[in-house]
Amino acid sequence: MSEPVCAKRTIIQVIPASGWYAVYDPMPGDGPHKYAVTLAAWALMEEEDGYRYIAGLSANLEGETFDVERATNFRGYLHENNTSRNDKARFNEPIDLSKL
Repeated sequence: MSEPVCAKRTIIQVIPASGWYAVYDPMPGDGPHKYAVTLAAWALMEEEDGYRYIAGLSANLEGETFDVERATNFRGYLHENNTSRNDKARFNEPIDLSKL
């Protein structure tokens, strides 16, 4: 089922997402590796129709938060305890998650 991009959502509650990352496929021209972005928080969200769900939130360069799952290249979540030491040091750079 497709959801309208402009659907009104309300944040009900926010908790820290320490050690969690959103994983994305590369965009065209970005190279072959998936990459990870630090989550700012987990949020309990509510749609206009009352449907509630948990979403990871991150922030863009302007400081605006966004639901990471709304990106078309979003692939999932990863906790730092599920990665190697080398990958932890590279989280702000492209990561080859196929080696994990």
